[in-house]
Amino acid sequence: MAGPSKNVGIDTQILIFAHKEVFVDKDQEQFALRAKRLIKTLLDENSRIVISMITIGEYLAGEAEHDRPKIGQELMERYQVAPYNLRACLYSAKLTPMIKKLVENDRQVLFADAKIVGSLAAYPCSVLYTYDLASKMAKIAQSLQLEVKSLPGQFEMPFK
Repeated sequence: MAGPSKNVGIDTQILIFAHKEVFVDKDQEQFALRAKRLIKTLLDENSRIVISMITIGEYLAGEAEHDRPKIGQELMERYQVAPYNLRACLYSAKLTPMIKKLVENDRQVLFADAKIVGSLAAYPCSVLYTYDLASKMAKIAQSLQLEVKSLPGQFEMPFK
């Protein structure tokens, strides 16, 4: 019997590669395999996989315009969706001073990351899986007491 479920957030890159079928190189193919394994393992562990509404928007930006409504609906049915509501706004706003200290040139990217992290913290999620533990997104997530974990490596997670 599976234990109690927990809310686990995933970042946009993991979501993209978990659904990607066409690759430009072997690195992308390996990244996609790792992302798909992570999703399967989380589901097997009875975790609730949560994505932010902001993540859905970023995902859909890479899709053909005529496919976006169908794909967006499929994502909303497959995953738990953290809305960008007032509670998420309050968490995101809390991150603004930290963002200003982190970088001058990438503010737009960081503000989007802050909205994703704010949404996941407000949902609430206890864990955020990211493709890059050294990223600024990981740092801001940790500041809101989210446990930040890396996408498991090729040999860290058994094939299932």
